[in-house]
Amino acid sequence: MKRTACAILLVGALLTPAGAVSALQPFQMVRSLQLVQDRIASGDHAALPMQNKLLSMIDERMKETTALEFADDRNFEALLVYGMSGGNPRTIEAVLSRLHPESEQRRIGHAVLDFLHGAPVRARSALAVVDPLEMRHGLGAFVALVKGSVAGPDQASAALRHFDQARLLGQGTLVEEAAIRRAMPMAVAVEEPAKFLYLASSYVRSFLRSPYASEFAQSLVTGIITLFDTIDLNAVDDVIAAMTPEQQKVIYLRLARKGAIDGMPALSDHAASRLDTLSHHEDPRALLYAAMAALSSGDIDETARLIAGIDADRLSDSDRELLDAARVTVETVLARPEPLARPAPARQAEAEEASVRETAANEAVDDLERTVDEIGLEDEPRTAAGSSPVQQDPGDVPPEADPSGNLPDLEIVTSTRARLAEIDKLLQETTE
Repeated sequence: MKRTACAILLVGALLTPAGAVSALQPFQMVRSLQLVQDRIASGDHAALPMQNKLLSMIDERMKETTALEFADDRNFEALLVYGMSGGNPRTIEAVLSRLHPESEQRRIGHAVLDFLHGAPVRARSALAVVDPLEMRHGLGAFVALVKGSVAGPDQASAALRHFDQARLLGQGTLVEEAAIRRAMPMAVAVEEPAKFLYLASSYVRSFLRSPYASEFAQSLVTGIITLFDTIDLNAVDDVIAAMTPEQQKVIYLRLARKGAIDGMPALSDHAASRLDTLSHHEDPRALLYAAMAALSSGDIDETARLIAGIDADRLSDSDRELLDAARVTVETVLARPEPLARPAPARQAEAEEASVRETAANEAVDDLERTVDEIGLEDEPRTAAGSSPVQQDPGDVPPEADPSGNLPDLEIVTSTRARLAEIDKLLQETTE
């Protein structure tokens, strides 16, 4: 009944001439805004333009408010909810400057402004002593959401507690939807896979049609990858199984792709197998990520088979680059080893020239040996250099001691020495 009345008020507000909007109290308009936000959370994407329109109308109404109107606490709370719903911070600042609210209201008001101005540390300090559970449910849910948002990753455990309060106080509303999405990365930060999966399951049951579901999907994929070593894959499959077949396909494709790129073959292989059971293996992306998983596991034959069935024209540019990389890898592994290279032409010519020189040297040595035989010097000892020794063998008779008294013919001696010198020179050159 209450929702029906709010809906009638909402339609009336949107159809009312601009001059008549001032007849509505700020809290009445903000309640209509919250109704629209609840419809958005339930998957009514058509309500998004209505939310923007209402925010604009509330902004104009807030600028006209007087201090007397804020004597009604509901209007002051409406101002804060408006601000935490994406309202204009300048309007809130202007209104607060005209008021003298109680200390806690002032603290919350300035904390909301700090939050909108991107000053989380100041907002965190201002809200430190504020207990959302002691406030009205509508305002308390928003305050708990802001406290969790400004806590940040460095206080992940505290942020989780605040988001739990926001979910409790804002069940079924856009506040709960946002609290779940923002709590999931905190559960990952404190390494609580069970909490992460509980939050994911809660979102799937209640808010899967939300226009912000794509952000949830990204958080889900990132969390599964980060917690992969400790998370229960069967529980992950149970969460994903509650989605539509098309949504399941998107999640598993993202997991398979991320696993393939980050070198996590177990994750990629698991996601690819789930895609296979969903009968979506004809999708070229599924084939590609399955191929990458097979490649990471060392199954080159399976990779080659999968790659052969991929239609590259149906892939995005980035996925085509992955396909090209996989093909190059497979071709490199499967390529036959090349035969030993023949010597380069220059080296071959050099080798042939060396062979000719060696043959010529061998022939020269043969000629030398024949020459030595001819002059009867074969048995004469030689030094390492090949020249004739100076000393005489024992028993040799010097020419001067020839019994006959005849001296050797000088011309014969000179000729023989010259021939020996030539032979020694030739032998030395051949050895070198």
